[in-house]
Amino acid sequence: MIETLIHKSEESRSEILQILNALNDEEFTAIPITGGWTISQVINHLISAETGIFKYISKKKLGAENLKDAGVRNQFNSTALKLALKSNKRFKAPSFFSVPDNTPKENCLTSWNQGRESLYQLFTDLDATLLTKEIFKHPIAGYLNASQTIQFITNHTDHHAKQINRILTSLSNEKD
Repeated sequence: MIETLIHKSEESRSEILQILNALNDEEFTAIPITGGWTISQVINHLISAETGIFKYISKKKLGAENLKDAGVRNQFNSTALKLALKSNKRFKAPSFFSVPDNTPKENCLTSWNQGRESLYQLFTDLDATLLTKEIFKHPIAGYLNASQTIQFITNHTDHHAKQINRILTSLSNEKD
């Protein structure tokens, strides 16, 4: 189950990577004339969120005996989060996230690849008894189990893929 979700998540990320690989560094770090984040900042936001998930779960594993079982409420919150991220609604990043850095493409993508590898390894190494536990606390949706957390990572990535496409459209319109 976990491996299937990881594979699905990586397929989603691969679609973004295809788009990003076609960009030069100038496009990757260009500030849209309409304002907002650059593509680099969007990817750095994803890296920051995923690093936070990795750290949180790594810490929670240390006190595994104290983790509660995830239940219906967690599933409801996970589904609500999924629907929100799949909508076209825009959300402000949680207040504890600062404006991400605008770093060169190669550095950014290397960091994202390494972070994802570590995150996936963490999930595949989780003891089976932890898979149904409240292992991660999302700032809005609350506690999620391992599967729900991977689904959030996928949906969060897809949500920001839409943002990347909006940025690319804006940059393309600026050239015309």
